[in-house]
Amino acid sequence: PGLLAKHQFGEAVHSELTETDYSEAAEDKMLAMALYRDYSFLASAYLLEDCHHNWVKTGKYGLGRAMLPKQIAKPLVQLAEMVQMKPFMEYNSGYALNNYFRKNKEEGVNIDNIDIKRSFMNMKSEAGFILVHVAINQHSGNLINAGMNVLKSAAADNRKEFNSGLSLMRDTMIYMNQEFERMYIESNPNDYNVFRTFILGIQNQPMFPSGVI
Repeated sequence: PGLLAKHQFGEAVHSELTETDYSEAAEDKMLAMALYRDYSFLASAYLLEDCHHNWVKTGKYGLGRAMLPKQIAKPLVQLAEMVQMKPFMEYNSGYALNNYFRKNKEEGVNIDNIDIKRSFMNMKSEAGFILVHVAINQHSGNLINAGMNVLKSAAADNRKEFNSGLSLMRDTMIYMNQEFERMYIESNPNDYNVFRTFILGIQNQPMFPSGVI
């Protein structure tokens, strides 16, 4: 168990974390994306740490921290602007799709060959939850291509290509649903609420009645 599990994360942020300028990361897109991911984890952990521990004790979230300190906020905003994202935990470039690596670079993106870089609770179920989403989304490109082909072939009155696009769309959705079927194998539903708190967000949430500064 780390600082977050011990309810010592916020204290460590104030006493140990310094404000850092990452302007040089603009020259390296992959570095900027990795830093953005990590700072979004820091922000979510800091703001929602109290809510997590309230939920563990009472089953209710209570209130989160209403102010994000500058040593997290300023670098997060800087990095978010670099990668054209919002300065908070984000599905694509924060929590899930920019948060995995292949164990064997020679093999593809399948559940048995991928693992995550970052997590909140260091649980197998949390890793499984993220990795199933990665496995599903690897097929998104084919789904978009299929949709575009359907639209283009309809406009050109090309029935053969239209049918081909529909077939690709059907096959891709079958693959995606097969990946999704692994969710309850890779992630125990009883564990979901343990890490769910940190991916709730801050806008229009009762934990932040006055928003976040």
